[in-house]
Amino acid sequence: DKNGVLATDLKFIGDKNSIRLDPEMIFKPEIVEKMVDSTYIHNHPFNMPLSSNDIVQMAGFNIKKMLACTRNGGYSFLERTGTLTNEQHQLFHNKAFKLLSKEISKIKQLSKTRGMTDIERLNQLQDWRYQEFGKIAKEFNLRFENNIDRLTHLDDIPSGIFRINPFSRLIDNILVSCKNVTKS
Repeated sequence: DKNGVLATDLKFIGDKNSIRLDPEMIFKPEIVEKMVDSTYIHNHPFNMPLSSNDIVQMAGFNIKKMLACTRNGGYSFLERTGTLTNEQHQLFHNKAFKLLSKEISKIKQLSKTRGMTDIERLNQLQDWRYQEFGKIAKEFNLRFENNIDRLTHLDDIPSGIFRINPFSRLIDNILVSCKNVTKS
């Protein structure tokens, strides 16, 4: 919490794709108060940096630092370095929701892109995130840091993120293989 005390009553459990916050719990004033100016630490089982949804949570609960850690020691965080006025905080909250909407559109666009593997799609998504998160960090005087490398292994990919049917995925992998043979 904002006093540096581990809020043991604020443990959230999820699965390999997300954490589900109990709506009854998160709207209790005493819980919301603990989240304000706190450091929210969570794991990303895949080798992925913060997502736009993480930033929405950060803005919505007025969290000071949102930190995601990966299983191989990577981390990604966004941290408020100063105080935001109520007006700035509302603007940050609105921009976070727009960012999430843009990320969903980006994922849909990438899922329709042919001739790419899921690793290539996710690396493009990561590049997009770095660029967009950098913009929002600069606009609101936030510190954005990330040491997560580009994806190289299939087990680094959340299953179904692009929801491509197996036949399309097979064709994409053949196209990518042909493209790589042509380059060499």
